Amino acid sequence: MPENYDRYIFATFLRPFAEEMATRLRNTASKNILETAAGTGSGSLILQKSLEPGTLYTVSDISSDMLTMARGKLGNTAGVHFDLADACDLPYDSNHFDSVASMFGLMYCDDKSTALREAHRVLKPGGKLLFCVWDRLEKNILSYHFYHKAARYFDGELPQFHKLPHNCASLDFLKTELESAGFENINITVVKKPTEECSPQKAAISFINGTPFFYELQERGIDHHQVISEMAAELTDIFGENLKGIPRQALFVEASKG
Repeated sequence: MPENYDRYIFATFLRPFAEEMATRLRNTASKNILETAAGTGSGSLILQKSLEPGTLYTVSDISSDMLTMARGKLGNTAGVHFDLADACDLPYDSNHFDSVASMFGLMYCDDKSTALREAHRVLKPGGKLLFCVWDRLEKNILSYHFYHKAARYFDGELPQFHKLPHNCASLDFLKTELESAGFENINITVVKKPTEECSPQKAAISFINGTPFFYELQERGIDHHQVISEMAAELTDIFGENLKGIPRQALFVEASKG
């Protein structure tokens, strides 16, 4: 799954958002940064390369497989460290980092309140939290149509996985949780980025082979190759032969520790 995530999901949908986050992180002028839920490190590589030389950058993730892949991308980079760490139980002293960053990670935390409190704890006074989450499913029309068409394989219900990527898509929820964690100067912006060059076939492969949706099909004994073929045809009917330019929409959050 990590390899497929890297090959399909990041390459197809996430790179422009990583570039946006890199710009925002660079503007903080931080010298000691923690990235939580870093995944395979594809985003980490873009973020770290945008920083000034001499910046300390800690890459952390709860998955050893993901961290191994991240180490393969950044392992020889000066100032970069790697830690197997749960975002809800960070193994760092309080008041330690200038900034904490995370790309599309909060949605997968079982206890989002604790994850935000931990980020607040390890930040220095005045430190910055930067993260992004997907906006609502209906604001991401490619995902919307894919999952609604895929309901045919689940007795008319949307696949369970569709809920996870979009479970933080509420400005009120995010603001309330951030304030409860102690953050100030909260700024939440809607960011749209176009899909990279992508065929319907590649998009179907990305949604199926690059996410836990694959296992939902497997549990039902459904041939994922057949689903890829059928869903590629559905996406072609809706969007045509090239999905390039179809907007993806996320919420970018910046907040500070008082």
